[in-house]
Amino acid sequence: MASFLPLLLLLLLLLLPLSTTTTTTSDPTPIGHYCRPFSTFTHLQLNHTQLLHDVADEASISGFATSSILSIPFYTLAQCRGDINSKDCSTCVHAAATALPQLCPPNTFDGRIWFDYCIMRFANYSFFGQVDATYFINYANIDNATDPIEFMNKTSELMSHVSGAATEPGNAGLGRGEYKFEPQITIYGLAQCTEDLEPMPCAQCLSLAVAKFRDYCEFKQGCQVLFTSCWARYEIYPFFFPLDVNATTTLLHHSVVAQVNT
Repeated sequence: MASFLPLLLLLLLLLLPLSTTTTTTSDPTPIGHYCRPFSTFTHLQLNHTQLLHDVADEASISGFATSSILSIPFYTLAQCRGDINSKDCSTCVHAAATALPQLCPPNTFDGRIWFDYCIMRFANYSFFGQVDATYFINYANIDNATDPIEFMNKTSELMSHVSGAATEPGNAGLGRGEYKFEPQITIYGLAQCTEDLEPMPCAQCLSLAVAKFRDYCEFKQGCQVLFTSCWARYEIYPFFFPLDVNATTTLLHHSVVAQVNT
């Protein structure tokens, strides 16, 4: 199915409901990684762990950071999910900075890692501001929705709203929302782009991500698609957070929620 995309990773994992799906920030575990090595050793054989921790330090404050060293060259990006507080963000990005060099060999020229709460990437070329949709991770819930056609229609409507919110100025690339599908079933949706993307590329990336729902998760109760540049997710349980009152000022502007009305 995925042979036409050489860089595609498809992980169809079964998502159990509620607490069994939650990654604890005290011991974050990667949900996926990607390494693209050169065939021979290169000048990227350096101890870039410190460089990654430097960008993690900056992202811990603002929720997003990039760094570049042109002489190497070495470009790095770290992004936290916009609904988490600065403490959880710091835990996640520093875990990413530690794990990524361990998972990718020294001659890697493009390395990426995904956690529930953050992503990190490095490369020997500038990827800032560019949509990368060649490689993605997909999680799908094993259970089908009740009234599946109507469920997918309302999910599409919800994700259109939250994707639109993510592209609005001042929202830092984040949109969240919910829809009351049945008296006992609420659909929750989240869409986010990395903050280096302008609104138009962000919208393009999220459109590609949401389109994967019907390709890989049609009629499922939950689905998550993670590109490097953006990610989209819906579930029938609340998986995102209201903003913590102790979050930094920079993280507070991530609070936009899109509401789909019946």
